[in-house]
Amino acid sequence: MGCNLYDSSRMGDLANVLVNFGGVIFTQLLCWVAVLLLSAGERVAIKQWMLLSVIGITWLGDAILQLVQGLLASVPQVLPRGPESTYTDYQAVVWFLRDQTGVAASALQAALVVATLAYSAVLLFATRWALKRGSPR
Repeated sequence: MGCNLYDSSRMGDLANVLVNFGGVIFTQLLCWVAVLLLSAGERVAIKQWMLLSVIGITWLGDAILQLVQGLLASVPQVLPRGPESTYTDYQAVVWFLRDQTGVAASALQAALVVATLAYSAVLLFATRWALKRGSPR
């Protein structure tokens, strides 16, 4: 489930990685805005459950779903380049990083798992902090 419609043959591998990470990064920015609003507590007119829903949906529905798709998608030996109808974001990241660095796809997928777990832990701690900070005393 990717939504990047562009011609990958017109860009280098690193630029392609940034394009494909871009959607996930933008969605996670929405998540972090919700964390910051959550830390404001009652000073914000948005209900706590709504902010927690945004955090949960953007984390599970984007970061985790993209990871699962990236792990399940096969990475071909030769990457087809040109105008694509779509890539899954993390699948494309693995493709382009493998082409750029020569690192095995399995190692890149393992790195994505570790990075996603680390990110998830940071997000969990930040959300817990925001809940404590935003709670009435």
